[in-house]
Amino acid sequence: MRRTGVKLALMRALEMASAGTYSEEEDYSFDLSDWCFAKTFEKLQPSSMNSSNLASDLLSEWAQVESMLKLSKALVASTSVLLNLYDRQLRCLSSKLSKGLTSLPDELLVYILRFAQGGESAFKDALSFSHVSRRFRRLTVGNRVFWSTVTLSRNSEKERIDFQLSRGGKDARIHVTFEFDEMYWNPEEFFDTFSETAAHWQFLTIKGKFYEGDQGTTIFDKVLDLFEYRHIVLPQLQEMCLEEEQLQERPDVESYEDVSDEDIYERCWYSCDTKFKSARAWNLPNLRTLKCIQCAPSPSFPFNSITTLDMTLHILSDAYANQIVEMKRFIASSPSITEITLTLFGYAASGRVEHDFDFKPVICPNVTSFKIHVAHFEKFNLIISTINSLRMPKLRSFEIFDEGYSGWESKHQKPFLIAPNPIDHRLLESFTVNIRDTNGRDSKPQLLVIPLEALPNVSSLCVTTSGGSVLRRSSSPSEGASSLRELQFKSCEKLDFKHLSCAVFYLKEAGVWETLKHLVVQDCKLLDYEAALKAVGIERLRFLTD
Repeated sequence: MRRTGVKLALMRALEMASAGTYSEEEDYSFDLSDWCFAKTFEKLQPSSMNSSNLASDLLSEWAQVESMLKLSKALVASTSVLLNLYDRQLRCLSSKLSKGLTSLPDELLVYILRFAQGGESAFKDALSFSHVSRRFRRLTVGNRVFWSTVTLSRNSEKERIDFQLSRGGKDARIHVTFEFDEMYWNPEEFFDTFSETAAHWQFLTIKGKFYEGDQGTTIFDKVLDLFEYRHIVLPQLQEMCLEEEQLQERPDVESYEDVSDEDIYERCWYSCDTKFKSARAWNLPNLRTLKCIQCAPSPSFPFNSITTLDMTLHILSDAYANQIVEMKRFIASSPSITEITLTLFGYAASGRVEHDFDFKPVICPNVTSFKIHVAHFEKFNLIISTINSLRMPKLRSFEIFDEGYSGWESKHQKPFLIAPNPIDHRLLESFTVNIRDTNGRDSKPQLLVIPLEALPNVSSLCVTTSGGSVLRRSSSPSEGASSLRELQFKSCEKLDFKHLSCAVFYLKEAGVWETLKHLVVQDCKLLDYEAALKAVGIERLRFLTD
């Protein structure tokens, strides 16, 4: 038994020693002086050579060294067998992998390479693929899909763009980016060089970074300048992104060479007063999506074919009213908009200053889909007032995403559920709640209470939370049947059997269970199929995993 323990201890020690990081050039030789037994010979004196005690000690240590040699030889033999097992398995895998690549059909290999191809680096990736092998070169050079995504900017070279367009052919889609900052470039020269590619422009991004010395210039002034430089027709353009960054010097910081812009400047807001009415705007017959980052167009913005608005605003404590009012004004002036995605980041003073958030309502006559992402708000009065000021009589889909807040003095604010107004949204059919308490992972899971009376006509409800959910109905079940037909719990990281059973209980209490057709559990890691089945029952349960 003792021998077995010694053997295993020796093998574990060798495994631990081999787990270190060694280079191939590492010297694995051992010096004689490293052995403890070698010290015996260092202590030998001529006068003690005839000592009987010395002879006994040497004989005892000789036996141990002989045992070490036997153990080492046994370890070498066993390790060699183990290494041979790995060699055989790796040779088998290597053979299969090499055969697997050659056995893949061209159609599948093209799909794999296309998936590996990056966005902005698509051109470089395609060139790299073409140099791997003759087969890769044949597949990439002769296939338009690898050259169809073209990135065009102020630094682009005409030869490279022409090369990509010649290979991409009619499938070429150009992503154009105009940047206005401290770096000088000549837009007229750009149009002289690349205006002939306008037929392939599909995505357009216009960015602007402005300082106090720019005297209130906005990204929309630059858009107007582009119109005046050259009138062009962009028949394939589907999406336009306008991104603005307005910076002003912080009053309490001095400028030094080693100080970054983030330390010297702070965000500010300049209202758009650009007049587009008399401008000869570009012809964009297929423009459908407008993205605005930290800016809001004026009502005179010339494109009336926009159906999707995606707006991101970092709300500033001294400019929040202008930001929200200008956003609403543009939405109200664009009746073609049917989908709105609004992302609002909270401002530093959100919990310290009480504002009057009474915004005048505007009618959004054709909006059917509304998504709002909320982050870093300590108080939600601004969010509630903003949503209530957008009257969307045709709204059918409402989605809210909230991540909570951790800010002043490390105060933690749990996410907040904003339910749609049933009076203003009578046609609402689908409601999605995604509330993740990212700053409170170690705290007790939040129990989200969803008022069903706010969702009288909703037939599909999707819930993602950090904890459990309770659906309650203040009115009596006999006052009217619920419209809810499908309830989905998706990626609820702390939803367990107890929370799911509780949700089912309250559904029954609210008189919703009998008319509910499906209860979907998708990617909730604390729930397996058996637990979900026990809580829900086989008739209504739909259990999904990625």
